[in-house]
Amino acid sequence: MEWCHAHVSQLGDMVQEAYQKADYSALMRLKYIREQAGRPKPRTRNTQPVIRSEPSLDSAAKRALQEAVIQGWSAPFIGEHHVALASNIRNMYYGTSARSAYMGHAAVIQSSGSGKSRLVHEVAKEIFTIPFNIRDPKEHINNGAYPPTDTAVHNLLMEWASEYSGLALQSRFHGFLQVVFEEITKELRGMLASRSGDTKLPLEWHKYLTAHRGMLYSRVAALAVGSLPPLATCDELRAAFRPETIRGDPKGRLKILHILMYFDEAHNNASEPSSPPEHKTALDILVSALDDCRDLGLFTLFMSTQSSLEHLAPSAIHARSARYSALAPSMHAPITETPFDCFGDNRLVPSKLHCKDVCETPFMACFGRPMLSLDVLELARRKLLCNDNMRMPIDSHTIAAQTAVLDVRIMLSFEPSREAAHRHEEQLVASHMRIAYSVPKDRIYLRSGYSSEPILAEAAARQLHEWRRQCLGLEPSATGLNILRKTFDHDLLSRGEVGEVIGRLLLMLARDSATCATSSDSDDPHFSNPVPVTTFIEQLLSESFAKDVLTSRPDNLPANAPRGDLTFAEAFKDAVVNFTHFAKWADDSALSQDTALGCFIRSMAVICRNNAATVDVFIPVLMNKDAALDASVMTGIMVQFKLRAHSGTIAAYAIDATKVGLFKQTPDDDETQRHPYITLIMELGVNSEPPLLASIPVKPESKERGSAYPRYSIYVYGCSPTVYRVISKNERGVYKHMLGGGKLLAEHPRQDPTSLRLVRMLKPFFAIGHTSWHWLYHTRLNTDLPDESDDEGGVVVSVRGEDGPDDDDDRDVFMD
Repeated sequence: MEWCHAHVSQLGDMVQEAYQKADYSALMRLKYIREQAGRPKPRTRNTQPVIRSEPSLDSAAKRALQEAVIQGWSAPFIGEHHVALASNIRNMYYGTSARSAYMGHAAVIQSSGSGKSRLVHEVAKEIFTIPFNIRDPKEHINNGAYPPTDTAVHNLLMEWASEYSGLALQSRFHGFLQVVFEEITKELRGMLASRSGDTKLPLEWHKYLTAHRGMLYSRVAALAVGSLPPLATCDELRAAFRPETIRGDPKGRLKILHILMYFDEAHNNASEPSSPPEHKTALDILVSALDDCRDLGLFTLFMSTQSSLEHLAPSAIHARSARYSALAPSMHAPITETPFDCFGDNRLVPSKLHCKDVCETPFMACFGRPMLSLDVLELARRKLLCNDNMRMPIDSHTIAAQTAVLDVRIMLSFEPSREAAHRHEEQLVASHMRIAYSVPKDRIYLRSGYSSEPILAEAAARQLHEWRRQCLGLEPSATGLNILRKTFDHDLLSRGEVGEVIGRLLLMLARDSATCATSSDSDDPHFSNPVPVTTFIEQLLSESFAKDVLTSRPDNLPANAPRGDLTFAEAFKDAVVNFTHFAKWADDSALSQDTALGCFIRSMAVICRNNAATVDVFIPVLMNKDAALDASVMTGIMVQFKLRAHSGTIAAYAIDATKVGLFKQTPDDDETQRHPYITLIMELGVNSEPPLLASIPVKPESKERGSAYPRYSIYVYGCSPTVYRVISKNERGVYKHMLGGGKLLAEHPRQDPTSLRLVRMLKPFFAIGHTSWHWLYHTRLNTDLPDESDDEGGVVVSVRGEDGPDDDDDRDVFMD
C-alpha cells in the first residue's frame, strides 16, 4: 500500500484512462500489480495435489546421485524406445479423430526411475518440443531429482491453481500459452537468423533450449502474470501460435504435427478444485485450454508416476463433464512403454561368468529400469519405501510400503475384482516402484507388477532383514508373514492364489535364512550371494526332516545304477541355488537347462505359466559353484503347491524330468554325468501325512529306469513348525487362517468346536458326517471323519521301489 500512496496521482490517471479505453493492459503490467496478482489467497479447502512425497537424501548421497544421473543423461541413449514413442505420438495425432475434442493429448504413466524424462528428452530431437518440468522444486533441492524443475513456471501454475478455478483459471492458462508461443517465436527468429549448416530444426532447438531454458521460462512467467483477462482470449491464443516459423507453413489450421509440448510430473497440477461445484482440477482446466490448439499442429504429453487414472486419463465413469464422458471411449490410453534392460547391442556371454560374478552389485544393476543401472542400492531402498528413514520401525511405514517390499520378493497376486486392490496397485506404481505394464483402452484399471530387477530385490531383502532385526526376539519369519497377513486382512490378495503365495513365502524365508547362516557378516548379509542347496533344505525343513532328506537316495534308480547310491547331500555337495525374487512365465519354456542358466544369472526363480499341469515354481540350481556358467551344469528344483484337504498319491504327483523337458538328452550321453534333480511337493492344506503312503513304494516307471536322471523326491504335508523350520509355533494359526481364507468356517468369529458344529448344522454345505446327515438314518453318511485340525503334518521322502517300508518306523517322517 505504500507504493499506492506514493503514486496515487499517477495511478488515478492510469485507472481513468484504462476505464475510458476499456484497456487495462498497462495497469496489469505494473510491477506492483503483478506481484499482488501472484500472491495466492488463503485456500478455502484442502487443495493439496494427490502426489507422493519423495524421500530426502543427505548431501553426500544427493551429490553422488546427481553426478550419476547427469552422467547418465549425457551418455548415448540406448534402444529404440524414443523412435517408437515419436511414432505413437504421430499416429495419435494423425488418427481419424485426432483433431476432435480432447484428442490432442495423452499421458505417460510409469513408476520412478523408469526413464520417462530421458525418453521424451530424446524424442525432442525428432519433434520440435516445448518441455515443462513442474516437479516440486524441493525434490530437486532435497533429493537430487533430475532434470531440475522449471521453477518459475511451476510457481506460476501452482499459484494460479490455488487461487482460481473455472473460466478464470482457463483464461489465465490461455494467457500463459499465448506468452509461451510469442516468446518462443521471438527466440526462434533470432536463432534462425544466425543459423548455419543443415542441422534439423528440432535438434537445433533442443540444443538451444538446453542453454537458454531457465532465462526464457523466467521471462515467460513474468509476462504471463500480466496476461490476465480480458487479454488472454482463445482467439488471441490461436493468433499467437506461429507454426510457420517452424515449418514455413502459412496456413492457420494444420493437419501436420508441428509441436510437442509436455508437462513432466503433471500430477502436481492435479489438485482439488478451489471451487467445489465445478469438480474440475487445475489439470482438467489446463487440458481444456490446450484443447483449443488441437487443430493447430500441437500435441501434449502429461508425464507422471501418479497412476490415478481419473486425474491423468479418466475413463467415462470418472469424467467430470458430459462432453468429456461422451468422448472418453475413443480417447488415447496412457503410454507405459519405457526403457528396461538397456543392453542395446551388447549381450552377456555366460561362459565368461562365474557364480561369484552374478552376485556383484554392479552386475545386478545392469538389469531393470535405467535408474538402477546407476548402481544406487541404498537409493533403491529409499525409493521402494518412499521414505529415507530405512531404520524406522515397520509399523511406522504405510501398508503400501510394507507390501511393496514383500511384493518385490515373492510376487503377490492382488484380487482383480476389488476396487481397493486396484487403488493399492496404483499407489504402488505412484510411490513404490511397481511397473505399469499397460492401461486398457477403456482406462478403467491398469496392469502392473514388479518385474525382474535383481538390485531392487536385493534392496527389498535388506529392508526385510532390517525389520527382522527390530523384532527383538521375535521369529525372523514374522516380518514377511505379518506383512502378508495385513494384505490378506485388507482383502487385497487374490483368494484363489493364497496357497501359492504362501508357498513362495516359505521358499523365500528359507533362502534368506540360508543366506544369514552362511554369511560372514550376519548383521549386513548380501542376499544375492548363492547358497548351498543342502543349507537351503536345512533352513526350509525342521531338523529331523531335513536330515532324512539329506540322507535320502534317488527314488527312480536302483542302487547299482550309475549315481543311484548317492545320498542327497553327496549328489548336491557342490551345488548352489541363487534366487532373490520370482518372475512369471508365459509359455512352456520354463523347465529347461537353458532357462535355468538365464534365471541363475538374473537371481530369479520361475513362476510357471497359469494352469501348468505339473510344476508351479522352478528354482535353478548350479551343480558346481566353481564352474563357468553354462546350461550343461544346470539342474533345478521343481515345486508343486497343493491346497487340498486330503493328499494325493505319490504316483499322481511324481514329476519326471525327461517328460517335462528339463534335460537335453542325446544318444551319446554319459550316464555318470547326468545331473540329479529335485522335486518338492508342498501339500499346504493337508494336516496329516496319509497313512497309506508308508506301504506304497514307488514302482519302476519304465524298462529303462536305470538310465534315468537321478530324482530326489520330497513330499511335505501340512503347514506347521513340525515340518517347516521357517514357521514358529506362534505363527501356525496365522498360516491356518490365511490358508482357510475364503472358507466360511475359517472366517467364523467363534472357533470353538460347539460353535463350528452349530454353523455346520445350518447346512451352508453338505459333507460326510452327523452335522449334515443327522436327520437321516444312514450309517455311512453319519460317520464323522476324524478332526485333523491339530495334526502337525509330516514329510515323506520317496525312495527306490525295491526297498520296502520299515514297519517299525513310527516317526513323523514316513519312509516308503
